[in-house]
Amino acid sequence: MRYCPVCHSLTNADVCQHCGNRSLREPEKEDMVQLVSVEKEKMEEISSLLTEKGIHYEIQIGKKKSISRKKENSQSQIGYLVPFSQMEESYEVLELAGIARNDPNAFHLEGQAPDEVEQKEQFQEMNPVSRFVWRVISVILFIALIWAVVAGTDMVVAFLRDFFSNFTFGQA
Repeated sequence: MRYCPVCHSLTNADVCQHCGNRSLREPEKEDMVQLVSVEKEKMEEISSLLTEKGIHYEIQIGKKKSISRKKENSQSQIGYLVPFSQMEESYEVLELAGIARNDPNAFHLEGQAPDEVEQKEQFQEMNPVSRFVWRVISVILFIALIWAVVAGTDMVVAFLRDFFSNFTFGQA
């Protein structure tokens, strides 16, 4: 299982399915991971369940984002983050209360399908020196390509001129 430090989610893939981050790592015990995202109405119920079981949690309030839609829903979501070491226990508490599904790999609420996520490519930003060096190399290669085409064409024309100059047409 891999941990995304950007959105605090767990995944088995090499790319985060929620935010598209490629810099995933193995989770550590103290990492806060996304347990569930819920509507405000369920907030009190989940908070009391986790507090009752002595599970430390943090709440993230924000608008739900989706990579595939590239826009925000107007509905605010409450995200519950729990330490990775207490993830299974937390999920079991929500399962027993009927809040979460019976699927341990699906960290979303009953009745909510996970958003279809389109993988986005992430490129590292180049520093100005590297960008300048690659531009110079590109220009030199382009000039070399143009020179090769012109030189090749010149050689073909010279060969054809020499080849046809040996023939005499129309004289007997």
